[in-house]
Amino acid sequence: MNKKYEEEREPFFSSSGSKERKQYVWGKDEKGEETLIETEPIDIQAEIESYADECDIKNIVRKASFDPQFMESLKQGAMNGQEIDITEWPTNIHEYHRMLATAQAKATELQEMQTQAQTQAQTQTQAQTQAQTQEGEAVNEQK
Repeated sequence: MNKKYEEEREPFFSSSGSKERKQYVWGKDEKGEETLIETEPIDIQAEIESYADECDIKNIVRKASFDPQFMESLKQGAMNGQEIDITEWPTNIHEYHRMLATAQAKATELQEMQTQAQTQAQTQTQAQTQAQTQEGEAVNEQK
């Protein structure tokens, strides 16, 4: 459903038979106050036809094929009637790339944490070795 309706806004309908709809943008008037300014009208039929590719099932499946896990789960779910929760999955390629970037950043952060932990462990080991060496030298000096 369109977000306009999901957010409990009143739906906006164009005049019946109108081939164009008005378009507005936020701008400043002569007084410097923000106001809606009418811009170039939009051809309604051309706008509707511009979404034809997005509504074609072949294009939807092709776009969804960027995630092999998604395609595999669709195939398995169709075979055995199993339902899966895909609410957290990306809904478009931009969300998919954002998800990948976040995962890569987390992986890099994890590698840095592991490197720091190894460095800290090596430092502690070296400190313990030096302390043991100094203790051994002190014992030898006392003898």
